[in-house]
Amino acid sequence: MTPRLKKAVKFAGFLARLTLGLGIVALLLYRIDTRTCCIDFSLTEPVTIAAGTTLTDAADPSRVFVALAGVDGGLLLETVQRKGTTAQLAGGGTLTAVSEAGIQSISWKAWRISRSGLSFLGDIIRGTLDRWPWLAGGFLLFFSGIVAITVRWKLILDTQQLELAWGRIFSISFVGVFFNSFMPGAVGGDLVRGYYTSRESDRGKTELFLTVVIDRMLGLPSLIILPLVVMALQPGFVFSNTLTRAVFLVLIAAAFVFLILFFLLFKHDLFEKLGFLRRLEQKASVGSMLKRAYSAVRLCVTHPGLVARGFGLSILGQVAGVAAGYSLIMALGEQVPFTSFFTLYLMATCVAGLPVTPGGLGLREAAMVILLSAVGVPAVTSVALSLLVYVVGLACGAVGALAFICLASPQGRAPTAGARDPARP
Repeated sequence: MTPRLKKAVKFAGFLARLTLGLGIVALLLYRIDTRTCCIDFSLTEPVTIAAGTTLTDAADPSRVFVALAGVDGGLLLETVQRKGTTAQLAGGGTLTAVSEAGIQSISWKAWRISRSGLSFLGDIIRGTLDRWPWLAGGFLLFFSGIVAITVRWKLILDTQQLELAWGRIFSISFVGVFFNSFMPGAVGGDLVRGYYTSRESDRGKTELFLTVVIDRMLGLPSLIILPLVVMALQPGFVFSNTLTRAVFLVLIAAAFVFLILFFLLFKHDLFEKLGFLRRLEQKASVGSMLKRAYSAVRLCVTHPGLVARGFGLSILGQVAGVAAGYSLIMALGEQVPFTSFFTLYLMATCVAGLPVTPGGLGLREAAMVILLSAVGVPAVTSVALSLLVYVVGLACGAVGALAFICLASPQGRAPTAGARDPARP
């Protein structure tokens, strides 16, 4: 295959993935526009209702509503319909509150449609400006999560005796964040990060690149263990929903498989224990490179201090990321229990990290809509949250774009100490 043909195939693949992502988003927006509308209910008596209160039509529980704004003694309640058609609404009836313990039921005598789904999407996004502290908090928390992961990577570099200045490390990290916004999956930015890391020295290029791989490996256990712990603390919620129950069982299986693989790969030095690997190392250059890679990884994953601190920083980074998402959904005016949101949001980000569409486009929105519906979040709010998460990540990645401009030229690279042979720690 010629280089030009390879480029054409790669570009065609990118267009196919982009089309898939845009198609999913278009389908979601179409369903929101046709199934979501805002309704004003005229109430028969003054009530006090907090914004975000979930309500159902007593005559048909499949019709679910959420209060857009707080009502204190007023006679008009503005809600958004999530399911069912307005044509089936009677001239009067009762709304039953399901997310506000102090309110049992609300009587209404008339209703009218005020605006439809996609215009409501714009309304709730603009409404975040009124709750800008939550918006700013989401950005700062997202930023702090990146910092925690960058510190974890620095620990790995130190363990490998690869000296990079903090400024270079943060620059390369944010370059990775920037490319994650456009490349398929959560590892696209890691490949770019590995490439620029390997350019930092003429020696130890393999070990420099592998530090990014090891960094991802140290983050994987927390991605499994953290949601398992949170789900175990709320078994009633987990096992009352088919989707969360299935995810819980998948996570248990993943944890079991990960432990077995970790034990088999790193309990003993496989190149010393298995003869065919020793022969491969001696007879082929690829074997020697594989040995160096394996030794570099084993040096880190068998280092108790590094594993413990890396795991702690992984937890910190993930908690900061979920807290950023929670801050953004609060900016959208939605009231969601933090513990339930924590689990569901982690699942959604895992789905968005699959290498299917550029920047998780479409996958992220669909995962948010499906998973957050378990705690009563409307589809239109889930899509708005997904868009905000992407924009905040892109804003942090803009720092990476500036760093990318600086890193694009090899001039001015900081000299790096050569890597020691990890086969002889």
